[in-house]
Amino acid sequence: MTNRRTEIAIIGAGAAGLMCGLRLAESLGEHQANITIYEKNSEIGKKIRISWGGRCNFTTGREEKSHILDAYIRGSQFLKYGIGKYSPIKIREFFALHDVESHMEDDGRVFPMSNKSSDIVGVFERAIANHDHLNLSTKMSLTSLKQQGEQFELIFGNDEKIIADIVVLTTGGNAYAHTGSSGDGYEFARSLGHTITPLSPSLNSFETLPLFEDFALLQWVSLKQVVFRESGNTEVLCIGDMIFTHFGISWPWVFALAASLAYREITPQNTVKLTLALTSENFEQVEQRLINILSAHPKKTLGNILHLLIPLPERFSELLWKDQTMIHLDRTASTLSREERKHIIHTLLSSINITLTKRRPWDEFVTAWGIDTDEVSNKTCESKIVNNLYFAGEILNIDGITGGFNFQSCWVTASLVSEGVLEKMKKL
Repeated sequence: MTNRRTEIAIIGAGAAGLMCGLRLAESLGEHQANITIYEKNSEIGKKIRISWGGRCNFTTGREEKSHILDAYIRGSQFLKYGIGKYSPIKIREFFALHDVESHMEDDGRVFPMSNKSSDIVGVFERAIANHDHLNLSTKMSLTSLKQQGEQFELIFGNDEKIIADIVVLTTGGNAYAHTGSSGDGYEFARSLGHTITPLSPSLNSFETLPLFEDFALLQWVSLKQVVFRESGNTEVLCIGDMIFTHFGISWPWVFALAASLAYREITPQNTVKLTLALTSENFEQVEQRLINILSAHPKKTLGNILHLLIPLPERFSELLWKDQTMIHLDRTASTLSREERKHIIHTLLSSINITLTKRRPWDEFVTAWGIDTDEVSNKTCESKIVNNLYFAGEILNIDGITGGFNFQSCWVTASLVSEGVLEKMKKL
């Protein structure tokens, strides 16, 4: 193999595939190789382009390694080594070197300075145009992947057949199928002996039963730093902001809730019941603050002072207290009994119930679960079962909450693949 170029086939021109190709092209040095990215779509980076409404939250502003890994529902241990080498700061530096400066918003999300996802895609478009050994072949849908001795035979939908020395599967999951992530990569991996864990959508909105009788009035009302728990369970599933919609609840931390519940089947016949607390404080903390407020404003009505306890959108507050027949907002603070005071606190902390009836159709942005990472090297992302077969991105059993973490895991695993492939090429 020393007398010819190594043929490297990358399947999928999403975030992981593009990063893998670029990293390889920039690091080849004296190594002789043809790197070809095969993409079923007519353009690259379709999922990048639509991320965050076209803004592309491409990584996180978190810096502490443990804090970053905490954001992954599955795959954090597998990513520990890679995050250490390719931290979010290094990913931002990488894109800055390729003329894409970035900015971080107050919630830690990182975007291109222009707020245009096309800037991220443009990095890879320029790389494909400028690197002689990095090629792109679009409208190429892989239909068969087989080992052929020490090489691989790949057959595409147009009956084109190629032979590759190294194959990198970066086909994504099976969420947002219209972007090309249709789950076919799982079948190729399974056909070569890999285990695929049960798959589930993640980072999605939920349809719910009406929270109040006048639930429609809550459309586009948002709540800050609410706490989700499953009914009857003290474990916190998620803390963050949410919004009410015409169908239920959504964006942004409802997506994190969805990641936590990815293992659950949610249907109208198999609902999930949650409690929503409007603060993460405990009963004693809220009670003391309420006592202080009541003492400071004895002649004011509850309707005029309860927002001092926990600020709530007016429409939500009206429906909340209207639903609590024990509490009348025209009462003055000095007339509130101890039992009524406890009822207010109980309402804010544990009596708001939400019933999830289904995941919002076509709204899943990430696939939970995937290729069993026990069968993959966490240092090179090479298969432990099939020599010269690599995986990167969402195809692996790695998924995080919303906030740039899923793109970050794509950049990390793709970068590890490029290192592993270059080391392998020295031995070919």
